[in-house]
Amino acid sequence: MSTNGGPASSLPSGSDFTGKAFDYAKDSIVQAITLASGVLTLSLTFRQNLTRSANCVDLYILKIAWGLLGAAIIFGVCAIHALTGLVDNKAKGVTPDNIATGKLLKLFWKCEFVAFGLGMGLFAAFGIRAL
Repeated sequence: MSTNGGPASSLPSGSDFTGKAFDYAKDSIVQAITLASGVLTLSLTFRQNLTRSANCVDLYILKIAWGLLGAAIIFGVCAIHALTGLVDNKAKGVTPDNIATGKLLKLFWKCEFVAFGLGMGLFAAFGIRAL
């Protein structure tokens, strides 16, 4: 441990550390939801301009990207609900490893980030092909 105020001294201890972990998890889930919502909203708003010179393959890529971004939003909301249940169970003293909520959180979280990554990748591919 560092006693000179370095990185080791800034780490929270005990329940503060667990609380911070839940805060970071929530923030990363919410960030992905926000980014997916923004890209989906803006691209749907300007779809006439985006798809003006697009061929069938490009439109198919764009529709799959929209679907994946929508799925990322849904999985993100489910992950937030699972995280809320996990925090509630943690407050009641239930071990997170023994409950289904922890497994659901991991599942929804992974699905959110896979859908978000693929959706953004396909949206970028559409943008590159549209140039």
